[in-house]
Parts: sequence; structure tokens; C-alpha cells
Amino acid sequence: MCSARITSLRLPSCRGCRFRAELWLNEIFTEYSRSTADALVELTSSLLLQGLRVDGVGLQGHIMFGEPDYALVEDTMRRLGDLA
Repeated sequence: MCSARITSLRLPSCRGCRFRAELWLNEIFTEYSRSTADALVELTSSLLLQGLRVDGVGLQGHIMFGEPDYALVEDTMRRLGDLA
């Protein structure tokens, strides 16, 4: 997970490019780890507050560790949706 500070230093350099770049954030294990889910929501929120456009957020699911925490997935999706 990149920190918002590092990510924000790199992204503005894409402004003014001839092509339309999109910013997608993708993270794994958010269905098992509250701290990972929280970090993804925090990063997304921070980027938006800095005026950067976030085109999408991916929650990459891996079910190799058993049943995911469905309540955590739902909560993470709700919190990300609330940022829009």
C-alpha cells in the first residue's frame, strides 16, 4: 500500500499529458484485514481531498484463506461509495 504522500507526489506529473490517464487503486486482502481496508479508504480519501481524480477502486478478492468477512467487504464498499 503506497502512502498518500508518495502517491500524490507522482500523480500530478500526469496532468497535461496528451492522453487521458486513469487512476485506479487496487488492493488485496481487504476482505480479511480491517487495517488493510482502512488504509485503502484512507488513501482514497486523501487523494480526493488533494483534488486528484480517482477513477475507480478495486477490491481484489482472494478466498484461499476461507470465507471472507462479508460484513467487512460491505462496510469497505459503503465507505468508499460515501467518498464519491
